[in-house]
Amino acid sequence: MEMVLETKSLNKVYGRKKVVDDVNLNIEKGSIYGLIGKNGAGKTTIMRMIAGLAFPTGGDIRLFENDNINSGRKKIGCVIENPAFYGNMTGYQNLLYYNKMMGVKDNSNIEELIRLVGLDPYDKKKTKHYSLGMKQRLAIAVSLVGNPEFLILDEPINGLDPTGIKEIRDIILKLKNEKNITILISSHILGELEKIATHYGMINNGKLIQEFSADKLDTLCRRYVEIKVDNTQEAANILASELNIEGIEVIDNEIIVPQGVYEESLLNKTLALKNIYASTITIKGQDLEDYFVEISGGVK
Repeated sequence: MEMVLETKSLNKVYGRKKVVDDVNLNIEKGSIYGLIGKNGAGKTTIMRMIAGLAFPTGGDIRLFENDNINSGRKKIGCVIENPAFYGNMTGYQNLLYYNKMMGVKDNSNIEELIRLVGLDPYDKKKTKHYSLGMKQRLAIAVSLVGNPEFLILDEPINGLDPTGIKEIRDIILKLKNEKNITILISSHILGELEKIATHYGMINNGKLIQEFSADKLDTLCRRYVEIKVDNTQEAANILASELNIEGIEVIDNEIIVPQGVYEESLLNKTLALKNIYASTITIKGQDLEDYFVEISGGVK
């Protein structure tokens, strides 16, 4: 298992307030790591320290299994807080500037980056007239200058409408699946984070209270599939035998399939092939947001 980021007892103190408190993050290569926490929990401060925008008060940061932090940071791209653009320049011109600043001499990357994030490289619109979604996409394009292996995105979908959220989500998945970029992302929209993250870290009052994989989330959130059908016992027996499902429960006219790891369509098809038809098949249990509220002891 190759690690992209490891922090050990990472701390940050502002005045008398400890905003990051002995945080040990572990991010595997190729993962999308969702950093979850309330406002003021320390998420942005952690990201800033990793990227070199703030100095830790204590602890260690290790990138790409190398103790040379400056070498590791050369492989990082980030969008933290408000990205800086020249408002009187087009998106293409802004990327030309960032290429020059980063020492990239071949500007042939610009068109590819702009298209990758769903913008038009030939659009003459000045960035001061960009919508929020366009600015977020351009910020991601800027973060990709220099071909980073590790991308840090702080609230990239904050303030976007549903269409904009989906566009950013699709870009993030494309970067992981096609470019093999490891991504650390924070978001208040936990339902959206749940659609893309492979791993999670939960921060509360500056402390890392839990790390887990997306696979473990089903167990932690106690999710299950509820099937309503007339002949429950027969249907339960069919599912158990045909799909080798263990731990099925029958309660009145409902069947409870544990953990919610079985596609509803497969369950429905299996029963229908035996001439048993479910009236409803529903995923039940906590989602990521409910689970976070429960273990952090309050609202987001």
